Amino acid sequence: MSINKLPLKNLYAWTIVLTAVTMIGGILSIISGIGIEITIPVAPDIPGGIILLLLGLLLATGLYEGMHDHTRWVQFGYTGIILILIFGVCTVIISGANLLSLMLEGEETDPVSILYSGYVWAAILALPIYPGLKTLLFGCSQDGAFS
Repeated sequence: MSINKLPLKNLYAWTIVLTAVTMIGGILSIISGIGIEITIPVAPDIPGGIILLLLGLLLATGLYEGMHDHTRWVQFGYTGIILILIFGVCTVIISGANLLSLMLEGEETDPVSILYSGYVWAAILALPIYPGLKTLLFGCSQDGAFS
């Protein structure tokens, strides 16, 4: 397959969706963190929102570079998805530990609050892309072309 043809266009399109959701989640976290009230339940987290924006920009850079050199999309996309998955898993573990701590203290808890984080939504959306990009990255490293 030629390197100039974009394989698996659905992965590229899903990366666009993931980029948009990650950046919107970051913006909403920052807005909520500075005290502006919004109707969507979002974790108010300014540093976390900035990190989500940076991860979104990493994916957007990959999408932009991927228009000219498709292997760059795979490299940037894979790196961004790995980072999103790491942050998402850490967020679930930390939020789960916090909920467990509140339950042990007899406090009122809201288990759905774990889903308020943009990291969790980004990680959920990154899961379907990961195997395909991993295969593409492996193919690029083996023979320099998509397989």
